[in-house]
Parts: sequence; structure tokens; C-alpha cells
Amino acid sequence: MEVPPTPDCPCPSESSLVAAYEVAAEDLRANVALRSRHFATYLGLTTLISAGVFLTDVGAWLKTCMSATGLVASLLFWQLDARTHQEFRTQRQRLEQLEKALALPPRPIRVGFKASRVTWAIFGLVVAWWLAIACYWLASAV
Repeated sequence: MEVPPTPDCPCPSESSLVAAYEVAAEDLRANVALRSRHFATYLGLTTLISAGVFLTDVGAWLKTCMSATGLVASLLFWQLDARTHQEFRTQRQRLEQLEKALALPPRPIRVGFKASRVTWAIFGLVVAWWLAIACYWLASAV
């Protein structure tokens, strides 16, 4: 049932709310896919840098530089993931507002680990790992 907006009630019609809901849902799915691609790229880059550090026979200074590159890349991807997650939360809030406006039933409450906490724990561990490796190679270079 469409409710036409009136001057005293500029309410959107149901069809425009449904269209906005479809766009918001697609944006949310695209954001999840983008975050997955960022993380896959990060893992690939970390693997390549790790191979350079551990499988090549170069000097300790170069291994220190490669380890520092891995550390910087981890910090940058961590920040990129945080920004992508912030956008995800904003899109999810918009979707929830539209669900309320359309009187859709609420979604079930999630219990347990959230993907962002696990991802951030992985980033934190890898940053600590790169820091330890860089310090090791720096100490052996001196």
C-alpha cells in the first residue's frame, strides 16, 4: 500500500522505501566483499614478504628492511580494515532503520565471536610478529 507524501507529512512511499532497502542491502553485501578482498590481499602480501625474509639469502639489513615493510603494511591494512568496518556499521544502521520503517521482523541477535574482533586479533598478532622479526634481524645486523 503506497502512502503518498503530503505537505504536512513528507513520508516516503513504501515503494521508495523498498527500493532504498534493496540498495542498502546491496551496498552492505558489497562492503563485506570488499573487506574480504582487502584481507585476502593483505594475506598474500604478508606471505610474499615472509618468503622474502625467510627463504632468501640476503643480508641482515635487507631482511630488517623487508620486516619493517611487513610491519608498515600490516599497520596500513589494519587501518584500512578499521575504516571499512566503520563504513559497514554505518550501512548496517541504515539498513536497520529501513527495516523498522518497513515494519520487517528484527534479525536474530548474534552471539559469539564477531569477525571484526577475530580480524583485529590477527592484525595485532601479525604486527607483533613483524616487530619481533624486525628487531631480531636488526640485532643480528649490528
